Amino acid sequence: MSQTDRQLMEVFARDGDRAAYEELVRRWDARLVAFLMKASGNFEAARDLRQEVFLRIYKYGSTYDPAFAFTTWMFRIVNNVLATWRQREARRTFAPWDADRLAQAPDSARGPRERAELKGVGREIRDAIARLEAAERELILLRLDLELSYKEISDILGEPETTLKSRFYALMRRLKELLAESGITSVEMYREQQSTAPRTV
Repeated sequence: MSQTDRQLMEVFARDGDRAAYEELVRRWDARLVAFLMKASGNFEAARDLRQEVFLRIYKYGSTYDPAFAFTTWMFRIVNNVLATWRQREARRTFAPWDADRLAQAPDSARGPRERAELKGVGREIRDAIARLEAAERELILLRLDLELSYKEISDILGEPETTLKSRFYALMRRLKELLAESGITSVEMYREQQSTAPRTV
């Protein structure tokens, strides 16, 4: 039976096992690039940011606390890397070539999604998300693309779950308004599921 991400990270944190680290990189490389492309709106930057995330995982691996899921710990690093990058860059939206490459990018999700219905309007959804502020895009992606629970997102962003829920639903309403401005009014937006318990990874 293959080891979970958490188990691999524990081995790397404890023993400095390079094989465990390389397996984590293999599992997360494509998904991380896809997430960072969407969060930053910048295809070239996403690849550099991905490299910085993995470098920090390698450098600070010994500080990993197995009480947290690997995903939660890693995306704290992702959040910090994005925040540093945003301090250097003005807020950007997807340029046309970014959107085209994004459509062919690996999926950053890890399972069946609880997300907005994209039937026939995938580009319009992407364009609407691209018009959000960078921090707003990150919340949308953590919740919809990665399907993280509010508890997990709270651990990553350092905000109360109730605040995140309020922000999320306000953003979904905003996305619906942006789609309506584009003449799209028939899209059924995200519906919350009853269970939002964190997963063990």
